[in-house]
Parts: sequence; C-alpha cells; structure tokens
Amino acid sequence: LSARVVQVLDGITLEVEVEGRIRRVRYLGVELPRQSALAETLNRQWTENQTVRLIADPAVPPGDEIALYYVLAGDRFINPALIREGAALPALYPPGIACIEVFLQEEARARAEGKGVWQDLLAHLPTPAVAVGLTPSACDCNRRYSCADFTTRREAQACFDTCGDYRNTTLDPDHNGLACEELP
Repeated sequence: LSARVVQVLDGITLEVEVEGRIRRVRYLGVELPRQSALAETLNRQWTENQTVRLIADPAVPPGDEIALYYVLAGDRFINPALIREGAALPALYPPGIACIEVFLQEEARARAEGKGVWQDLLAHLPTPAVAVGLTPSACDCNRRYSCADFTTRREAQACFDTCGDYRNTTLDPDHNGLACEELP
C-alpha cells in the first residue's frame, strides 16, 4: 500500500493516510529500547511528510487499532535501518516474520560497531563467561530464556553472558550482572 505520513508518533509508530483513512502503523519486527530518542529522531528524518510503502507480512494478521507493517521510504527499508543504527531492537514476536534474519544480522552489525543503544549497553555488560574460563553456552540468542530453562547458575550465566542481557532480563531481574542467583 502507498500511504502519506501524517504524523510521526514515536520511534516505531506512524499515523498515515491510506486509501482516504487515517491509520496508525507500527513497524513490524521492531521494538524500542528504553532510550528511544534516537529512534524517534531517525524516524522523523526518514519518514516525516513522506509517502511511504506499507508491506504486510503474510504470517501477521492485520490489526484493527494499530497495523503492523514493513515500511519503505524511498529506497530505505525503515525497520532494519533503525536496528542497524542501534536505535531499535529486533522483536522476536510474532514468531515467523519473514524478515527476522535480516533484522538479527543488522542487530549484530550495530552491536559489533557499538552503535546507538549498544554504545552504553556494551560498556556495562559483565565480563563474558568465556573470558573467565567457563564453557561457552549452546544458547540460541534469538530466544528469550528464564531461569527454569537451566539446571545451574553457571549454565544460566554462560547463556546470559553470551547473548547479552537486554533480551534475557528475566535471568537477571535485579540487573547486577549475575544470572539466576537462586539456582545451585
């Protein structure tokens, strides 16, 4: 669909006019970190007063109040562009979205380059378990874990350190860098 951006509401939400109706559109597969000022700034710069293309994902049903779409402004694919700049993070829900692999690759690039949210987050992560002699975990960093997924604190800590804490906050609810302190 072709839509005219009426208003940028935040870093990942637009109000658009499409087919004569005003609709709210949220970027599919993208979520905001706590510090979202960069996302909003980039979203305004890339989409404000623009005509954008909205692309649906076949795995995601249309929303009534807020519709989830991939958004293109000119030749810029906004969803992964926000992730690439470290202004947004890949959302691992709903499962099975078509572009998740691209989004995770862009996250890895932003993380490796210390862009946006990664600039501060990487500076505050604890020393990785592999650096202190623990066995690297076999964690799937595209998944959210809970302490119930592990039998020992050592396993949970290795996974937490390998994947980072932003996606696995339930492993360290007090944010002290120690995962699943209640496990043996």
